[in-house]
Amino acid sequence: MSFLLFIFTSTKAQNPVFSHTIGDFTSAQAFSIDPSGAIYIVDISTNELIKIDSVGTVIKVIGGYGWDNYTFDFPADVFSTLLNVYVADKYNDRIQIFDKDLNYITTLSTYSSEPFRHPVSVSVSDQGDIFLIDSDNSRVLKFTSDGQFLLEIGGMLAGDFTLENPKAFSIIGNKIFVLDSHDLYIFDLWGNNIAKKSFEFEPVNINSTSTGLTINTSKNVFYAYNNRDLLNLLLINFSPELEEPITDSILFNRKLFVLTSKTIYVYNIRK
Repeated sequence: MSFLLFIFTSTKAQNPVFSHTIGDFTSAQAFSIDPSGAIYIVDISTNELIKIDSVGTVIKVIGGYGWDNYTFDFPADVFSTLLNVYVADKYNDRIQIFDKDLNYITTLSTYSSEPFRHPVSVSVSDQGDIFLIDSDNSRVLKFTSDGQFLLEIGGMLAGDFTLENPKAFSIIGNKIFVLDSHDLYIFDLWGNNIAKKSFEFEPVNINSTSTGLTINTSKNVFYAYNNRDLLNLLLINFSPELEEPITDSILFNRKLFVLTSKTIYVYNIRK
């Protein structure tokens, strides 16, 4: 099978300007910013889900080690909408769903219509469908909002687009961007193959908002403002030179948020 090697250019521009830090964590793994600006962080050391506002004030914390509705065993990822928060609870083999105030709603688990183990990434489409990475079986799964299985993406029958070690993904419009080792795979929401790109570096995480897209390594953040032409993105390379490795990054409202295990660094973007 042939596939498209699309243009994914890196360029230098005026560096984002450091503003301040927010949050104090033990071992933050991932974060999400909802459309209102509320920030949700998962900490794999304390097994906590933390909600803070844009200036870093802690609004609510839930979690601790365990397997009931409000505890976690390695919360690997978090995704938020204006109404709900989704946590990939890796070693409990489930997705925990809370409302924006961190009240428990329901669980999507390995006992669903399509079993999965060790989810490491979660996201929700504009249509409300839930997508997750089943790391044990190296595939992306799609479920309805009420947990009914719809399809497998990048599984063993995907040919050149078979995933080997998927670790993070992001949904932009009707496309899914999946990071797999040094590669980026692009599928549509119905599991059709679109494109594949190999990087010279190994990305750690990927995020998108209405503002733009970020892909980060442990040291650098590559970001782009315009998500409309997804196959010809112009990525800007930023190296913040932090003491701690970068675990995640988000571009939101002309600010670049860079997560390390200990805190969030906030940078103002200048054009």
